[in-house]
Amino acid sequence: MLLRKNKYDLKHIAIVFLWSSLMCFQLMPFALISINIILLSVLLVIFYWKSFSKKNINVYIYNVFFVILMILTLSYSTNIKDGLKEIQKILPILILPLLIISINIKFTREIHFFKRVFVFSNLVYIIYMYSFFVKKLTPYKVFKLRQKPFLYRFYKVFQIDFGEVLYKAINVSFERPPLLFHRTYMSMFLLLSILILLNTLRRKQHKLAVFLNIILICFFTIVLFHWVSVPNIIAFLILVPLNIILLCYKNKYFRLTLVMSFILAAFLVINTNNNVTVNNKMNQLKDFVQSPITKTKTRAGRSQLNYCGVSLVKNNFVKGYGVGSVQDNLNICYKTEGFQRAFKDELNTHNYFLHLFLVGGVLLFLSFIFMLLFNFNVAIKKKDLLYFSFLLLICFNAFSENILYRAHGVLFFSLFNTLFLSRNVTQYQLNQHTTNTLNDDL
Repeated sequence: MLLRKNKYDLKHIAIVFLWSSLMCFQLMPFALISINIILLSVLLVIFYWKSFSKKNINVYIYNVFFVILMILTLSYSTNIKDGLKEIQKILPILILPLLIISINIKFTREIHFFKRVFVFSNLVYIIYMYSFFVKKLTPYKVFKLRQKPFLYRFYKVFQIDFGEVLYKAINVSFERPPLLFHRTYMSMFLLLSILILLNTLRRKQHKLAVFLNIILICFFTIVLFHWVSVPNIIAFLILVPLNIILLCYKNKYFRLTLVMSFILAAFLVINTNNNVTVNNKMNQLKDFVQSPITKTKTRAGRSQLNYCGVSLVKNNFVKGYGVGSVQDNLNICYKTEGFQRAFKDELNTHNYFLHLFLVGGVLLFLSFIFMLLFNFNVAIKKKDLLYFSFLLLICFNAFSENILYRAHGVLFFSLFNTLFLSRNVTQYQLNQHTTNTLNDDL
Protein backbone atom coordinates (compact mmCIF):
# COMPACT_ATOMS: atom_id res chain seq x y z
CA MET A 1 0.00 0.00 0.00
CA LEU A 2 1.31 3.45 -0.89
CA LEU A 3 -0.54 5.21 1.89
CA ARG A 4 -1.14 4.10 5.45
CA LYS A 5 -4.62 4.61 6.84
CA ASN A 6 -4.96 7.49 9.29
CA LYS A 7 -1.25 8.26 8.93
CA TYR A 8 -0.82 10.55 5.93
CA ASP A 9 -2.54 13.82 5.08
CA LEU A 10 -2.91 15.54 1.76
CA LYS A 11 0.46 17.24 2.21
CA HIS A 12 2.26 13.93 2.26
CA ILE A 13 0.21 12.61 -0.66
CA ALA A 14 1.25 15.64 -2.73
CA ILE A 15 4.94 15.11 -1.88
CA VAL A 16 4.76 11.40 -2.71
CA PHE A 17 3.02 12.15 -6.01
CA LEU A 18 5.63 14.70 -7.07
CA TRP A 19 8.53 12.47 -6.08
CA SER A 20 7.06 9.43 -7.85
CA SER A 21 6.54 11.50 -11.00
CA LEU A 22 10.23 12.47 -10.84
CA MET A 23 11.06 8.76 -10.96
CA CYS A 24 9.73 8.87 -14.54
CA PHE A 25 12.23 11.54 -15.56
CA GLN A 26 13.29 9.45 -18.62
CA LEU A 27 9.83 10.12 -20.07
CA MET A 28 9.70 13.84 -19.26
CA PRO A 29 11.04 16.93 -21.07
CA PHE A 30 13.55 18.98 -19.08
CA ALA A 31 11.14 21.90 -18.66
CA LEU A 32 8.59 19.67 -16.92
CA ILE A 33 11.31 18.13 -14.73
CA SER A 34 12.45 21.60 -13.63
CA ILE A 35 8.89 22.65 -12.78
CA ASN A 36 8.42 19.42 -10.82
CA ILE A 37 11.59 19.95 -8.76
CA ILE A 38 10.73 23.59 -8.04
CA LEU A 39 7.18 22.70 -6.99
CA LEU A 40 8.41 19.81 -4.83
CA SER A 41 10.98 22.05 -3.12
CA VAL A 42 8.47 24.83 -2.46
CA LEU A 43 5.86 22.44 -1.01
CA LEU A 44 8.44 20.72 1.20
CA VAL A 45 9.53 24.07 2.65
CA ILE A 46 5.94 25.29 3.14
CA PHE A 47 4.58 22.06 4.62
CA TYR A 48 7.54 20.93 6.71
CA TRP A 49 9.64 23.97 7.58
CA LYS A 50 9.01 23.33 11.29
CA SER A 51 10.43 19.82 10.96
CA PHE A 52 13.90 20.83 9.77
CA SER A 53 16.58 19.16 11.87
CA LYS A 54 20.36 19.51 12.14
CA LYS A 55 20.85 15.89 13.23
CA ASN A 56 22.00 14.73 9.81
CA ILE A 57 23.67 17.91 8.58
CA ASN A 58 27.02 16.09 8.51
CA VAL A 59 25.59 13.50 6.09
CA TYR A 60 24.38 16.31 3.86
CA ILE A 61 27.72 18.15 3.93
CA TYR A 62 29.66 14.97 3.11
CA ASN A 63 27.47 14.43 0.04
CA VAL A 64 27.47 17.97 -1.36
CA PHE A 65 30.88 19.32 -0.35
CA PHE A 66 32.31 18.55 -3.79
CA VAL A 67 29.51 20.62 -5.37
CA ILE A 68 30.28 23.52 -3.03
CA LEU A 69 33.96 23.37 -3.99
CA MET A 70 32.97 23.27 -7.66
CA ILE A 71 30.93 26.45 -7.22
CA LEU A 72 33.89 28.16 -5.52
CA THR A 73 36.06 27.48 -8.58
CA LEU A 74 33.98 30.09 -10.41
CA SER A 75 36.25 32.63 -8.71
CA TYR A 76 39.10 31.74 -11.09
CA SER A 77 37.19 30.34 -14.07
CA THR A 78 37.78 32.05 -17.41
CA ASN A 79 34.34 31.05 -18.69
CA ILE A 80 31.73 32.12 -16.14
CA LYS A 81 28.82 31.60 -18.53
CA ASP A 82 29.50 27.89 -19.13
CA GLY A 83 30.39 27.48 -15.46
CA LEU A 84 26.97 28.73 -14.38
CA LYS A 85 25.32 26.35 -16.85
CA GLU A 86 27.19 23.38 -15.36
CA ILE A 87 26.33 24.43 -11.81
CA GLN A 88 22.68 24.82 -12.80
CA LYS A 89 22.63 21.20 -14.01
CA ILE A 90 24.04 19.87 -10.74
CA LEU A 91 21.71 21.83 -8.41
CA PRO A 92 19.42 18.80 -7.69
CA ILE A 93 22.35 17.21 -5.82
CA LEU A 94 22.33 20.25 -3.51
CA ILE A 95 18.57 20.66 -3.16
CA LEU A 96 16.99 17.19 -2.90
CA PRO A 97 19.10 15.70 -0.07
CA LEU A 98 18.85 18.94 1.92
CA LEU A 99 15.07 18.82 1.84
CA ILE A 100 14.50 15.09 2.35
CA ILE A 101 17.29 14.24 4.82
CA SER A 102 16.67 17.34 6.93
CA ILE A 103 12.90 16.90 7.21
CA ASN A 104 11.15 14.18 9.16
CA ILE A 105 9.34 12.55 6.21
CA LYS A 106 8.92 8.81 6.59
CA PHE A 107 9.53 7.40 3.09
CA THR A 108 9.66 3.84 4.43
CA ARG A 109 6.94 2.04 2.50
CA GLU A 110 6.96 4.54 -0.35
CA ILE A 111 10.53 3.67 -1.33
CA HIS A 112 9.38 0.34 -2.72
CA PHE A 113 6.63 2.13 -4.66
CA PHE A 114 9.14 4.65 -6.07
CA LYS A 115 11.36 1.83 -7.27
CA ARG A 116 8.45 0.11 -9.01
CA VAL A 117 7.53 3.37 -10.74
CA PHE A 118 11.12 3.68 -11.96
CA VAL A 119 11.14 0.11 -13.31
CA PHE A 120 7.80 0.64 -15.06
CA SER A 121 8.98 3.92 -16.60
CA ASN A 122 12.00 2.12 -18.05
CA LEU A 123 9.73 -0.52 -19.58
CA VAL A 124 7.59 2.21 -21.14
CA TYR A 125 10.73 3.91 -22.44
CA ILE A 126 11.97 0.72 -24.12
CA ILE A 127 8.62 0.06 -25.79
CA TYR A 128 8.42 3.68 -26.96
CA MET A 129 11.99 3.73 -28.32
CA TYR A 130 11.86 0.39 -30.11
CA SER A 131 8.48 1.23 -31.59
CA PHE A 132 10.16 4.29 -33.10
CA PHE A 133 13.00 2.12 -34.42
CA VAL A 134 10.53 -0.34 -35.97
CA LYS A 135 8.74 2.50 -37.73
CA LYS A 136 11.97 4.01 -39.10
CA LEU A 137 13.63 0.72 -40.15
CA THR A 138 10.61 -0.92 -41.83
CA PRO A 139 11.04 0.88 -45.22
CA TYR A 140 14.60 -0.49 -45.65
CA LYS A 141 14.57 -3.53 -47.94
CA VAL A 142 17.76 -4.91 -46.43
CA PHE A 143 16.06 -5.64 -43.10
CA LYS A 144 13.11 -7.49 -44.70
CA LEU A 145 10.58 -6.02 -42.28
CA ARG A 146 7.97 -4.88 -44.78
CA GLN A 147 4.47 -6.33 -44.49
CA LYS A 148 5.42 -8.24 -41.35
CA PRO A 149 3.43 -8.18 -38.09
CA PHE A 150 4.54 -5.51 -35.63
CA LEU A 151 5.66 -7.99 -32.96
CA TYR A 152 7.84 -9.78 -35.51
CA ARG A 153 9.45 -6.49 -36.57
CA PHE A 154 9.90 -5.52 -32.91
CA TYR A 155 11.72 -8.83 -32.33
CA LYS A 156 13.89 -8.53 -35.47
CA VAL A 157 15.23 -5.11 -34.43
CA PHE A 158 17.14 -6.85 -31.62
CA GLN A 159 19.05 -8.84 -34.25
CA ILE A 160 20.40 -5.67 -35.88
CA ASP A 161 23.56 -4.06 -34.50
CA PHE A 162 22.43 -1.17 -32.31
CA GLY A 163 24.93 1.19 -33.92
CA GLU A 164 23.33 0.47 -37.29
CA VAL A 165 19.87 0.89 -35.76
CA LEU A 166 20.78 4.37 -34.54
CA TYR A 167 22.40 5.30 -37.83
CA LYS A 168 19.60 4.10 -40.11
CA ALA A 169 16.73 5.20 -37.86
CA ILE A 170 18.07 8.61 -36.87
CA ASN A 171 21.14 9.88 -38.73
CA VAL A 172 19.93 9.04 -42.25
CA SER A 173 16.60 10.81 -41.83
CA PHE A 174 17.92 13.41 -39.34
CA GLU A 175 14.96 12.74 -37.09
CA ARG A 176 15.53 12.10 -33.41
CA PRO A 177 12.74 10.87 -31.14
CA PRO A 178 12.09 13.52 -28.47
CA LEU A 179 13.15 11.30 -25.56
CA LEU A 180 16.31 9.73 -27.02
CA PHE A 181 19.44 10.15 -24.88
CA HIS A 182 22.87 8.54 -24.57
CA ARG A 183 22.95 4.72 -24.49
CA THR A 184 25.26 4.72 -21.43
CA TYR A 185 22.60 6.46 -19.35
CA MET A 186 19.83 4.27 -20.77
CA SER A 187 21.86 1.19 -19.85
CA MET A 188 22.60 2.47 -16.37
CA PHE A 189 18.92 3.02 -15.63
CA LEU A 190 18.08 -0.40 -17.03
CA LEU A 191 20.71 -2.20 -14.95
CA LEU A 192 19.43 -0.61 -11.75
CA SER A 193 15.93 -1.77 -12.74
CA ILE A 194 17.26 -5.33 -13.09
CA LEU A 195 18.81 -5.11 -9.61
CA ILE A 196 15.57 -3.74 -8.17
CA LEU A 197 13.63 -6.64 -9.68
CA LEU A 198 16.13 -9.13 -8.27
CA ASN A 199 15.62 -7.59 -4.85
CA THR A 200 11.86 -8.11 -5.09
CA LEU A 201 12.40 -11.90 -5.29
CA ARG A 202 13.08 -11.85 -1.56
CA ARG A 203 9.61 -10.60 -0.82
CA LYS A 204 6.63 -12.90 -0.45
CA GLN A 205 4.80 -12.71 -3.74
CA HIS A 206 2.28 -14.64 -5.78
CA LYS A 207 3.88 -17.09 -8.22
CA LEU A 208 2.54 -15.07 -11.15
CA ALA A 209 4.27 -11.93 -9.83
CA VAL A 210 7.56 -13.84 -9.46
CA PHE A 211 7.23 -15.20 -13.00
CA LEU A 212 6.58 -11.72 -14.43
CA ASN A 213 9.57 -10.32 -12.52
CA ILE A 214 11.88 -12.97 -13.95
CA ILE A 215 10.53 -12.42 -17.48
CA LEU A 216 11.10 -8.68 -17.08
CA ILE A 217 14.64 -9.28 -15.82
CA CYS A 218 15.38 -11.38 -18.91
CA PHE A 219 13.83 -8.80 -21.25
CA PHE A 220 15.81 -5.95 -19.70
CA THR A 221 18.97 -8.06 -19.96
CA ILE A 222 18.43 -8.59 -23.69
CA VAL A 223 17.92 -4.85 -24.20
CA LEU A 224 20.98 -4.02 -22.10
CA PHE A 225 23.23 -6.27 -24.19
CA HIS A 226 21.71 -4.93 -27.40
CA TRP A 227 22.68 -1.39 -26.44
CA VAL A 228 26.31 -2.54 -25.91
CA SER A 229 27.34 -0.05 -23.24
CA VAL A 230 30.64 -1.66 -22.18
CA PRO A 231 30.85 -0.26 -18.61
CA ASN A 232 27.28 -1.36 -17.91
CA ILE A 233 27.79 -4.82 -19.39
CA ILE A 234 30.85 -5.22 -17.16
CA ALA A 235 28.81 -3.95 -14.23
CA PHE A 236 26.03 -6.41 -15.13
CA LEU A 237 28.43 -9.37 -15.12
CA ILE A 238 29.63 -8.35 -11.63
CA LEU A 239 26.54 -6.96 -9.89
CA VAL A 240 23.85 -9.36 -11.08
CA PRO A 241 25.61 -12.56 -9.90
CA LEU A 242 26.55 -10.77 -6.66
CA ASN A 243 22.95 -9.79 -5.97
CA ILE A 244 21.58 -13.21 -6.94
CA ILE A 245 24.00 -15.02 -4.65
CA LEU A 246 23.65 -12.69 -1.64
CA LEU A 247 19.92 -12.02 -1.87
CA CYS A 248 18.29 -15.09 -3.34
CA TYR A 249 20.34 -18.06 -2.20
CA LYS A 250 17.69 -19.03 0.37
CA ASN A 251 14.81 -18.35 -1.99
CA LYS A 252 13.10 -21.23 -3.77
CA TYR A 253 13.31 -19.26 -7.03
CA PHE A 254 17.08 -18.84 -6.72
CA ARG A 255 18.00 -21.80 -8.92
CA LEU A 256 15.58 -20.78 -11.65
CA THR A 257 16.81 -17.18 -11.69
CA LEU A 258 20.47 -18.20 -11.54
CA VAL A 259 20.18 -20.73 -14.35
CA MET A 260 18.15 -18.42 -16.58
CA SER A 261 20.54 -15.51 -15.98
CA PHE A 262 23.67 -17.47 -16.84
CA ILE A 263 22.10 -19.11 -19.90
CA LEU A 264 20.87 -15.74 -21.15
CA ALA A 265 24.19 -14.02 -20.41
CA ALA A 266 26.17 -16.79 -22.15
CA PHE A 267 23.91 -16.58 -25.21
CA LEU A 268 24.24 -12.81 -25.39
CA VAL A 269 28.03 -12.89 -24.99
CA ILE A 270 28.33 -15.48 -27.78
CA ASN A 271 25.90 -13.54 -29.95
CA THR A 272 27.87 -10.30 -29.55
CA ASN A 273 31.31 -11.90 -29.94
CA ASN A 274 31.63 -10.84 -33.59
CA ASN A 275 29.54 -7.72 -33.20
CA VAL A 276 31.16 -4.74 -34.95
CA THR A 277 30.13 -2.32 -32.21
CA VAL A 278 31.54 -4.59 -29.48
CA ASN A 279 34.86 -5.00 -31.28
CA ASN A 280 35.17 -1.26 -31.86
CA LYS A 281 34.40 -0.48 -28.24
CA MET A 282 36.89 -3.04 -26.94
CA ASN A 283 39.60 -1.55 -29.16
CA GLN A 284 38.74 1.88 -27.84
CA LEU A 285 38.94 0.59 -24.27
CA LYS A 286 42.41 -0.84 -24.94
CA ASP A 287 43.64 2.46 -26.42
CA PHE A 288 41.95 4.41 -23.63
CA VAL A 289 43.97 2.57 -20.98
CA GLN A 290 47.23 3.08 -22.89
CA SER A 291 46.62 6.72 -23.83
CA PRO A 292 48.29 8.49 -20.86
CA ILE A 293 51.67 6.93 -21.72
CA THR A 294 51.52 6.75 -25.53
CA LYS A 295 50.49 9.27 -28.15
CA THR A 296 49.20 8.70 -31.67
CA LYS A 297 46.86 10.75 -33.80
CA THR A 298 45.24 7.66 -35.28
CA ARG A 299 44.05 6.02 -32.06
CA ALA A 300 40.36 5.61 -31.19
CA GLY A 301 38.52 8.77 -30.15
CA ARG A 302 38.25 8.33 -26.41
CA SER A 303 41.92 7.64 -25.92
CA GLN A 304 42.62 11.04 -27.46
CA LEU A 305 40.30 12.61 -24.90
CA ASN A 306 42.05 10.78 -22.11
CA TYR A 307 45.48 11.84 -23.36
CA CYS A 308 44.54 15.53 -23.37
CA GLY A 309 42.74 15.25 -20.02
CA VAL A 310 45.71 13.66 -18.28
CA SER A 311 48.10 16.16 -19.88
CA LEU A 312 46.04 19.08 -18.58
CA VAL A 313 45.92 17.58 -15.09
CA LYS A 314 49.72 17.35 -15.05
CA ASN A 315 49.94 21.03 -15.97
CA ASN A 316 47.54 22.18 -13.24
CA PHE A 317 47.37 19.50 -10.57
CA VAL A 318 46.56 21.64 -7.52
CA LYS A 319 43.59 23.88 -8.32
CA GLY A 320 42.37 22.92 -11.81
CA TYR A 321 40.99 25.37 -14.37
CA GLY A 322 37.66 26.30 -12.80
CA VAL A 323 34.14 25.18 -13.60
CA GLY A 324 33.18 26.14 -17.15
CA SER A 325 36.78 26.47 -18.37
CA VAL A 326 37.60 22.79 -18.81
CA GLN A 327 36.21 22.46 -22.33
CA ASP A 328 38.09 25.51 -23.56
CA ASN A 329 41.39 24.03 -22.36
CA LEU A 330 40.55 20.63 -23.85
CA ASN A 331 39.83 22.26 -27.21
CA ILE A 332 43.24 23.93 -27.17
CA CYS A 333 44.89 20.56 -26.52
CA TYR A 334 42.86 18.85 -29.27
CA LYS A 335 43.87 21.53 -31.77
CA THR A 336 47.53 21.43 -30.72
CA GLU A 337 47.73 17.63 -30.94
CA GLY A 338 45.81 17.44 -34.22
CA PHE A 339 42.83 15.54 -32.81
CA GLN A 340 40.44 16.90 -35.43
CA ARG A 341 37.21 15.10 -34.56
CA ALA A 342 37.56 15.80 -30.84
CA PHE A 343 38.23 19.47 -31.62
CA LYS A 344 35.36 19.77 -34.11
CA ASP A 345 32.79 18.13 -31.81
CA GLU A 346 34.20 19.75 -28.64
CA LEU A 347 34.19 16.42 -26.82
CA ASN A 348 34.48 16.38 -23.04
CA THR A 349 36.73 14.05 -21.02
CA HIS A 350 34.17 11.21 -20.88
CA ASN A 351 35.59 10.47 -17.41
CA TYR A 352 33.97 12.26 -14.47
CA PHE A 353 36.88 11.64 -12.11
CA LEU A 354 39.20 13.30 -14.63
CA HIS A 355 36.67 16.09 -15.21
CA LEU A 356 36.61 16.92 -11.49
CA PHE A 357 40.41 17.01 -11.41
CA LEU A 358 40.35 19.50 -14.29
CA VAL A 359 37.64 21.64 -12.66
CA GLY A 360 39.03 21.95 -9.13
CA GLY A 361 42.25 20.02 -8.85
CA VAL A 362 43.16 17.41 -6.30
CA LEU A 363 40.93 18.81 -3.51
CA LEU A 364 37.74 18.58 -5.59
CA PHE A 365 38.69 15.09 -6.76
CA LEU A 366 39.33 13.89 -3.19
CA SER A 367 36.08 15.43 -1.91
CA PHE A 368 34.13 13.40 -4.48
CA ILE A 369 36.05 10.23 -3.53
CA PHE A 370 35.33 10.92 0.15
CA MET A 371 31.60 11.24 -0.62
CA LEU A 372 31.61 7.88 -2.37
CA LEU A 373 33.57 6.19 0.42
CA PHE A 374 31.24 7.62 3.08
CA ASN A 375 28.17 6.35 1.24
CA PHE A 376 29.77 2.95 0.61
CA ASN A 377 30.39 2.75 4.36
CA VAL A 378 26.74 3.56 5.06
CA ALA A 379 25.58 0.87 2.62
CA ILE A 380 27.90 -1.74 4.14
CA LYS A 381 27.03 -0.93 7.76
CA LYS A 382 23.30 -1.02 7.01
CA LYS A 383 23.70 -4.14 4.83
CA ASP A 384 21.90 -2.37 2.00
CA LEU A 385 23.12 -4.34 -1.02
CA LEU A 386 20.99 -2.37 -3.46
CA TYR A 387 22.54 0.93 -2.33
CA PHE A 388 26.01 -0.64 -2.51
CA SER A 389 25.27 -1.86 -6.04
CA PHE A 390 23.94 1.57 -7.02
CA LEU A 391 27.17 3.25 -5.90
CA LEU A 392 29.28 0.72 -7.79
CA LEU A 393 27.14 1.36 -10.85
CA ILE A 394 27.85 5.09 -10.55
CA CYS A 395 31.59 4.40 -10.25
CA PHE A 396 31.66 2.12 -13.31
CA ASN A 397 29.97 4.76 -15.44
CA ALA A 398 31.96 7.68 -14.03
CA PHE A 399 35.07 6.14 -15.59
CA SER A 400 33.58 6.32 -19.09
CA GLU A 401 31.18 9.28 -18.95
CA ASN A 402 30.90 12.67 -17.26
CA ILE A 403 28.07 11.09 -15.34
CA LEU A 404 27.11 14.15 -13.25
CA TYR A 405 27.62 16.61 -16.08
CA ARG A 406 24.46 15.66 -17.98
CA ALA A 407 21.01 16.32 -16.55
CA HIS A 408 19.86 12.67 -16.77
CA GLY A 409 22.87 11.48 -14.79
CA VAL A 410 22.42 14.20 -12.18
CA LEU A 411 18.74 13.36 -11.70
CA PHE A 412 19.43 9.64 -11.50
CA PHE A 413 22.12 10.09 -8.86
CA SER A 414 20.37 12.75 -6.78
CA LEU A 415 17.01 10.93 -6.66
CA PHE A 416 18.28 7.50 -5.71
CA ASN A 417 21.19 8.61 -3.55
CA THR A 418 18.82 10.81 -1.56
CA LEU A 419 16.30 8.00 -1.10
CA PHE A 420 18.93 5.47 -0.04
CA LEU A 421 20.51 7.93 2.40
CA SER A 422 17.17 8.94 3.89
CA ARG A 423 16.41 5.28 4.49
CA ASN A 424 19.75 4.43 6.05
CA VAL A 425 20.96 7.43 8.04
CA THR A 426 17.98 9.51 9.16
CA GLN A 427 17.26 9.54 12.89
CA TYR A 428 13.58 8.57 12.75
CA GLN A 429 12.04 6.98 15.81
CA LEU A 430 10.28 4.14 14.00
CA ASN A 431 8.09 1.66 15.76
CA GLN A 432 8.65 -2.07 15.38
CA HIS A 433 6.03 -2.41 12.67
CA THR A 434 7.71 0.20 10.50
CA THR A 435 11.12 -1.37 11.06
CA ASN A 436 9.88 -4.77 9.91
CA THR A 437 8.33 -3.19 6.84
CA LEU A 438 11.61 -1.48 6.00
CA ASN A 439 13.58 -4.69 6.35
CA ASP A 440 11.24 -6.47 3.96
CA ASP A 441 11.77 -3.70 1.45
CA LEU A 442 15.57 -3.85 1.42
